[in-house]
This record gives sequence, structure tokens and C-alpha cells, in this order.
Amino acid sequence: MKEQIIRLWFYSPDNSFAEVLARALGPGYEICQGGLDSIQSVWQQRPEVDAILLDVSATGPDGFDDILRAVRRLLESSPVPPPVIAMVHEDEQDVVRTLIENGVYETLASPPDIRELRLVLRRA
Repeated sequence: MKEQIIRLWFYSPDNSFAEVLARALGPGYEICQGGLDSIQSVWQQRPEVDAILLDVSATGPDGFDDILRAVRRLLESSPVPPPVIAMVHEDEQDVVRTLIENGVYETLASPPDIRELRLVLRRA
């Protein structure tokens, strides 16, 4: 049985992180990277995206607000939006709570444990 490819749309202020993540995840994952302003358009143009992965840990307070606005816009405008997974620092419980209250499917520690990330992506 052939394994299904999981397609991710990934945002991180660190442009090289997508490449590192793609190598770590290995075969069976496709990563498309873009800016926060393109989350909604990517979803409308590429509805085959299985999940959105956000690197919240690398953003400052202004970046976090931008991420929340982008997530809200996506969830409000898409009839069946893809699950949004956010990577955060382990000690940021307030951030985790705020993300989940705003519709994020799951949060993971950053940098993520790759086995845990694969499990969350398959479950999403």
C-alpha cells in the first residue's frame, strides 16, 4: 500500500527552517512556504493542502498578533479550513491557550520532536 503524501503550507520568519523541516520529515511530505498574508490565498488556490504549520516561536509580539489575525481570517473564510498547527516555546502556556482559543488544532514545542510532528500531521 502506497503512503499518502501529506502537503503542508509552512510559515516561519526563518526562511531556512522549511528546508531543514522538509529534510527531517523525509519522504511523504511536501512543504510549501509563504508569508502570513498568503495563507488564505494559498488555501483558495491549493485546497489540497492538508495542514498549515506555523512557527510562532520565532515571532515577536507583533508577529504573534499577525499570526492570530491570519488564522482567524482563514478559519472564518474557509468552509472547511485545513487544521492549523503551531510550534511554540514550551514555557509559553498563555500563548498556547490563546492559539487554541482562536482555532489552532494543535500546538507543539519548538523545535518539534519530528516523530511527534509526523503523528500530529497524520492525525490532522
